[in-house]
Amino acid sequence: MITMKGDRLTVVLNGQKVIDNAQLPGVPAKGKLALQHHGASIDFANLWIKEL
Repeated sequence: MITMKGDRLTVVLNGQKVIDNAQLPGVPAKGKLALQHHGASIDFANLWIKEL
């Protein structure tokens, strides 16, 4: 799960918090969401996006 509140990011992967409340200065309040990978083939499934 990826949670972004303001300029703060928390990431939980396989039930373990891997990023906790990291500050990301300069993140716009609104804009496009992009998913990125590097190199190998990847599938994205079961994505839910909601405003907090």
